[in-house]
Amino acid sequence: MGQDHDIIGFDFDSDPVRMEASAAFADATSTDLGAYRGRGGKILFYHGTGDAAISSDDTARYMTDLTAAMGGVDDFARYFPVPGMGHCRGGPGTDSFDVLDAIVAWVEDGEAPERLIASGADLGGRTRPLCPWPTIATYDGNGPEDDASSFVCR
Repeated sequence: MGQDHDIIGFDFDSDPVRMEASAAFADATSTDLGAYRGRGGKILFYHGTGDAAISSDDTARYMTDLTAAMGGVDDFARYFPVPGMGHCRGGPGTDSFDVLDAIVAWVEDGEAPERLIASGADLGGRTRPLCPWPTIATYDGNGPEDDASSFVCR
């Protein structure tokens, strides 16, 4: 596509073919992670559901494909959709959470993350659990509605 690319002049008949050249290295669609898994590798994916650039549905679709190809993935891969978060951060959701400690605990201590606790700058102290896909945070009917401890992943 080069420097002469003009998004306003995108030609739906010819430009997609031109984009295929970059697809081989830019599209992360391979589900062949057996060697990585076999070496004890762990992966934590997260994706904001408010991402305007890349749909979080694509990540969920990848996880479906990965699960089918690998016969289940909970032992090495988890995906945490982040409600309301934009592209990597921001948005009206809970965009502040600690992925590093979660992956370290999984790799070093064998403690797979069952949930991540998240907060958001614009949410006045509200916390929510981020649940591993395909589960979602559900209020348990007890406790404060603004506290992650009042939610379960179902």
